[in-house]
Amino acid sequence: MLNLLSDFMILDNPNYKDYSIVRDKIIKAKDYPTKISLYKSLSKNVSKSKFDKIILHLFETHKIIKTKDRKIMWIRADSPKLSKFVSESVLLNYFCKGGNYGITKEI
Repeated sequence: MLNLLSDFMILDNPNYKDYSIVRDKIIKAKDYPTKISLYKSLSKNVSKSKFDKIILHLFETHKIIKTKDRKIMWIRADSPKLSKFVSESVLLNYFCKGGNYGITKEI
């Protein structure tokens, strides 16, 4: 009985293919998806438990964040949306160039 349980737990762990499918869906989404809409857009090969483990891993490794309205945003540097946001943001662009807007305390 214990052997069957451990075999089930091994089968339920996500593999790299599952991870890359979820990652690519988040990166290539035109709008930031919610967790539910992202799960529904995946193929049936990715189970709910695998999906939850992948999302938790991405969150804990600081690759995604959840916004106030519960949307998932990819925040790694390889995101074209984030690169565009940073380049167009006046405040972030100023800080990246070494400005401080009168703030004397370093962040």
